[in-house]
Amino acid sequence: MSTTTAGQLKEGLTKSGNRELLERWASQPVFTMFARYPDGTDKPAPVGEEPELLMVFYLEPGAAEAVAAESSSPEDGIEFYARQVELWDLARAARFYQCPLYWPEQELILSSAQLEVLGNTALVKDAIGSRRYTLITVLPLEGPAAAAGQPALLQRWAWLKEDDQAVDQEVEGKAHRILFDDRMNWGSDQGMPELPDDAVARSVLTPSEQQAFDRWAQPMLGLAHQPSLERKLPEGIQPLPGSPVPVSGLQSLAAMDELVQAFLLPGHQNLKLEVFDSALAPSDEATGEPEASDAPARFRHFRAVYLAQGASAPMALCEDSLLIDELENLPLALPEAPGLHPMPEALRARLLRYLAWELLHASRYADGVPFLMLGRMAGFLTAMPDNSGEPFYAQPDDPRYPYLARMTCGPASVPVIVIGEQDGDRVCVPVGNQSLPEADVPEDLPMGDEMVLDGELNIWGHAGMLRVPAGWLDCPEQWYSGTRLAAPWVVEQVRSGLYLMDFVTSEGGAKDKKVESAIGTVVTVSMIAFALFVLLLNLTGG
Repeated sequence: MSTTTAGQLKEGLTKSGNRELLERWASQPVFTMFARYPDGTDKPAPVGEEPELLMVFYLEPGAAEAVAAESSSPEDGIEFYARQVELWDLARAARFYQCPLYWPEQELILSSAQLEVLGNTALVKDAIGSRRYTLITVLPLEGPAAAAGQPALLQRWAWLKEDDQAVDQEVEGKAHRILFDDRMNWGSDQGMPELPDDAVARSVLTPSEQQAFDRWAQPMLGLAHQPSLERKLPEGIQPLPGSPVPVSGLQSLAAMDELVQAFLLPGHQNLKLEVFDSALAPSDEATGEPEASDAPARFRHFRAVYLAQGASAPMALCEDSLLIDELENLPLALPEAPGLHPMPEALRARLLRYLAWELLHASRYADGVPFLMLGRMAGFLTAMPDNSGEPFYAQPDDPRYPYLARMTCGPASVPVIVIGEQDGDRVCVPVGNQSLPEADVPEDLPMGDEMVLDGELNIWGHAGMLRVPAGWLDCPEQWYSGTRLAAPWVVEQVRSGLYLMDFVTSEGGAKDKKVESAIGTVVTVSMIAFALFVLLLNLTGG
């Protein structure tokens, strides 16, 4: 029996400032519904109907037990039961699963700001003795180091200004930092995610900060009984003739591609090819004025767009432009009429492979989640490598391309997406940065002299592309099979970024999520409908 009355808790949740929420109410015991599945796994159970799902809590066990008894489904082998948890832990799960938290007895839905304070914020004492609000995000891992029930090894912290009215301003000079548990051997283990230069080790934190790190490192509600966090890779994957990518890389690619198609860009019919033409009049180099005597150059533009359900406008993924005379160099026929057309299967597969490799590469870095923007996926149809005098034309029917590889250039190396071949060389898009002094630039780099500027060769990620000898490329096994950011989490971050981009660019802004219709309705179906992250974890065996 709780010593806190419903009136006290409601007043505390609706009227308390951030400090009181954390110091008085975050540790308040409450009861919520869990579902136990035939395989023995336990997960938080929502109420409502997809997609308007809510997590619920009760102050007394009796109310939660009564709802659980009504919700059990013997025919499905799913048993619902009431479990006591601390409010902060439930708020953390609700925030992580992007699911509202509801108190039915008081008809109270906690706001997203309240969930962020209760479930993602700690009040810690720093090295100079100041108490600071700290926003904490756990970065889930998958792979060999992500054993079942093991504490989280990576977290992202934002040290915030101490303001009881608003936890929304970062401390100057600290901002976001990646924190890692240095009780693991990160430096010498090539299979671990790469840390940024300013990453902070757990050992250098204050005792108060270490306590917060360890608290958030514990398994989240619903994930503690997972049999394994190691992803299940597709079976039956065979080596691709002529491809240097090992089977482990093809397995990881297939798993990421499945996630992309299921949750990031679902629906083949929603991926379209937009076609439009333009003309550009030649100009006099001296005056810049149009040359009346010459016919304008005519271009045809091809843009890959995705028509997301509920989005305010199509999302542009990549675009290429060709002179009309160049179209005959493409290995496939493309639509000519302006407008939206079904995406040719070969182009669709190439685009999705590129995106899956891009996300797989990003998952190797603790701070590597990309934000998709128009032009990021280069070489969709054609491109002009920085060190080639001839344009490159893609071969969409060649399943070997694109792929993720390591490019070794003299004493340095840089990750690249290899998008095709040109005269025996490989055309690559760098996805990392590197600088070499002129003396270290290999002689077999095409047009190497023209690539050196002020005594250095500078390679910038996602800024142009290079034509390099095939011997410069290899595919390290650990790049594909090592411990990395969990693919489901990476996909969800990119998905959230796409929705944010749509919100920013839309005229009316995002529509408010309607949750009222879900109130009081109990879910009696599988937890697969619970939240996107749980869906993704199930898909990959997490």
